[in-house]
Amino acid sequence: MTNLVKPAPTLTKNKSACKSESRYKRTTSTVTIAVGALLILIIGIAAFLRFYQIGNLSFWRDELSGLRIVMQSNFINMLQALLPKIINNGIYYVPLYYWVKAFPDGSEEMLRSISEIFSVAIIQAVFLLVKGMGVHRIQTIAIGLIAALFIAVNAWHIQYAQELRSYSLVFLLSTLSTFLLIKAVEQPRAQIRWIGYVIVSSVAAYAHLFAIFVLIGQGVSFSILLFRNNSYLPFKRIIINGVAIVVLIVPLAVALFNPKSWGPIAFIPELTLERVRQFAIALTGNQGELLLTLYFFASGVGLLVGVRTWFWREN
Repeated sequence: MTNLVKPAPTLTKNKSACKSESRYKRTTSTVTIAVGALLILIIGIAAFLRFYQIGNLSFWRDELSGLRIVMQSNFINMLQALLPKIINNGIYYVPLYYWVKAFPDGSEEMLRSISEIFSVAIIQAVFLLVKGMGVHRIQTIAIGLIAALFIAVNAWHIQYAQELRSYSLVFLLSTLSTFLLIKAVEQPRAQIRWIGYVIVSSVAAYAHLFAIFVLIGQGVSFSILLFRNNSYLPFKRIIINGVAIVVLIVPLAVALFNPKSWGPIAFIPELTLERVRQFAIALTGNQGELLLTLYFFASGVGLLVGVRTWFWREN
């Protein structure tokens, strides 16, 4: 006689699956806590190094010039003092204006601390940028933490973070620009990401002219991908939003061709190979050619690994 009673389902597999899922959740939670703790530690180190002895030196000429501009009686007068002579890094004076109004009797430490706030925010921005650029989660998190640590302890970065100038702001905005572009490409239909990318990129150009080189780098990267026939990329949206950025920074380009705006950049010396070498040494921490060599070696290894991974994915 045929047994019509179905056998009772075994619970062994379900129990095993539940245990695996529970173990995975615990591991993920542990990793998240560890990464968060390490990132907070790195941010703490960055903050300490940037605020340490920040007021030891008095304001120098460019800082004093900026303070004279933002100490105008009102916002309109400040804009009139800025334009058209000082349009490069002019956007930095907007938050600085309100910072000075909030602390009218502030010391060098207090007034310069606005640059430190931007600089410390860069640490998290760099981590998020690097973390979102790979497919292997643990790998990209580790690389993101290393990148954040390198920025946190870089002497060049610390030096310019302690000045009442736009350098920290433009670094932060340029990093966020690239981060928002990557996020927009991941979800092309999320228009708010494209809007954020256009706004942040345009503001970065007004924070400092050199941010344009970051935007050019973004364009070159996508041009290379275009020639490799990556049909999954939203090139139409990239081009449209790129044109929007160009339109928004046209006033900056027009102002640069105005002879009245040449004064603030007339001090720039002629470009030579020796000056490029000295700049590279300063950029890596101003500790001589050995540190510069180590940076180049690490960058070369990273580039080779990246190119290898790229070709492996393509083939």
